[in-house]
Amino acid sequence: MSKKYETFNYELSKIKNNEIREFVTEVLKVAPAYFWEEPASSTGKYHHEECASIGGLVKHTKFATRFAIIIFNKDYEYGAHNFFTTEQDIIIAALLLHDLCKKGIVEEANTRYDHPLLVRELIEKHHPHIKENLASIHYDNIMKAIEAHMGNFNTDKEGNVINKKPQNALQQFVHMCDVLGSRPYITVDLKNKPY
Repeated sequence: MSKKYETFNYELSKIKNNEIREFVTEVLKVAPAYFWEEPASSTGKYHHEECASIGGLVKHTKFATRFAIIIFNKDYEYGAHNFFTTEQDIIIAALLLHDLCKKGIVEEANTRYDHPLLVRELIEKHHPHIKENLASIHYDNIMKAIEAHMGNFNTDKEGNVINKKPQNALQQFVHMCDVLGSRPYITVDLKNKPY
């Protein structure tokens, strides 16, 4: 079995709850093969140039997750201190998995508008055993954060509402980190571990 999920060892180490960390690791193991190779954006319009080449989707995922880790650091007086440790774990989990099915469960030519909804489908239809070991509330909170990660960008080209909007601070935080991780003018030094 491929161990590409080890690319995220640093980010996974920031998840304190063993149950959540093991769940995310298991889901990463069944990620669609293209996830590890695809650029984050086919046009390069919505992501930093580092994320526009091979492996760019993984870099974007790391960027978004690193923003959360940096903001959770207790050195910041006004950081994300309102989140309990388990909520921080849920946020990191959601960020690590949020674009896992960006081009579908089986690779399609383009980004799927409904990709935030496909991670739940990937797990429940194709790998239901992965969900069995994760407490229901953690699972539901992770999935809901993933499903709302697009924020106001929740419609298709025709204006049909496809995805959910964030309903609470945790989901809004996931969306914010995803937006920061997708800005073409922001990069993250992935060689150095912030904390």
